[in-house]
Formats: sequence, C-alpha cells, structure tokens
Amino acid sequence: MDLLTPVLSTCLILQRAGTAEPTCSEGGNGQCAAPGRLPQTLQEPEKLEEIIVVERNLLPKLALAQGLFYLATGVWPLIDIVSFQLVTGPKTDLWLVRTVGVLVSVVGAVLIAASRTRRITPEIVMLAVGSALGLAAIDLRYALAGRISAVYLADAVVEIGLSLAWWMGWRRAHVG
Repeated sequence: MDLLTPVLSTCLILQRAGTAEPTCSEGGNGQCAAPGRLPQTLQEPEKLEEIIVVERNLLPKLALAQGLFYLATGVWPLIDIVSFQLVTGPKTDLWLVRTVGVLVSVVGAVLIAASRTRRITPEIVMLAVGSALGLAAIDLRYALAGRISAVYLADAVVEIGLSLAWWMGWRRAHVG
C-alpha cells in the first residue's frame, strides 16, 4: 500500500459526499453543522454503502488476477509437462505434479467464478489466502533446502504478495 492511498480514499469520500464544507440544515433556518464536523451527507448510510462498494470492487479484480494465475500455472503441467519441468526443474513423481496442477486449477476456476459473480465471501478469501500461504510455505521450505528449483522462491514472493493484497483489500472493504 502506498502512502497516497489514504489521501485518495479521503478525496473519494469527500467527492462522493458532495462537499467537505459544513452544510446548513434544511428548512432555511440558517443553522449549519459545527466547523470541523463531517457534513450530514457523509452520515447517510446510502452514501457510506456506495463508498464501501467502490472499495469492494477491488476484491473481484484480485480474485480474477489470482484465479487466472492459478489456472494458467495449474493447467501448464497437464498440457506440457516437458516445458513445465524445463522451467521448474525435473520431477520424480509426475502423477503428483499433475495432481497439484488439477487442484491449483480448481482453486483458480473458483476464484474466477467468484470474480465474475462479484460474490467475494469470507470463504472465498480464506480459499485464496490459504492456498497462497500454503503454496508459499512449501515453496520456501523446499527451495531453501535445495530440494526444488530456486524458481519456486519467485513463486513464494508472488504468493505472499497475493496474501498481503487480500488482507489489505479485505480490510479496506470491511473496516472503516
């Protein structure tokens, strides 16, 4: 998360609310909200829900990105095990590589489906983060021990990045 995100979020909120200035009450009695107090429009649930929806739009995009990544990397060893091994190193149990490929592909397909329907539930987040952290843990454990190719360290970085992106996106959409 960059340092401008809170500033941009504040600007979005103020833009959606219509004004950052104190607003006068209806009825023309001349009474205005106290200086420094948020305008009444920010306190309306409809406006707050609209702002939350804008933040929640990030989660389906993240689900789509991770889903496409998982689908591509999961299907790859099923389609061309030779090129997969050229990049990731030789494997002794090809049935296991294919099994992991099928499971990663299924996770990817579920994430893509959740993105398309825009239904990012806590279970979808758990699937995405759990898969990413589980794969990162395996990548780190065995790549650092020299049992698998160092290319898996790059995958671990991607997986940890995905987990952090989910955490930040979920917090932005549900905390505030």
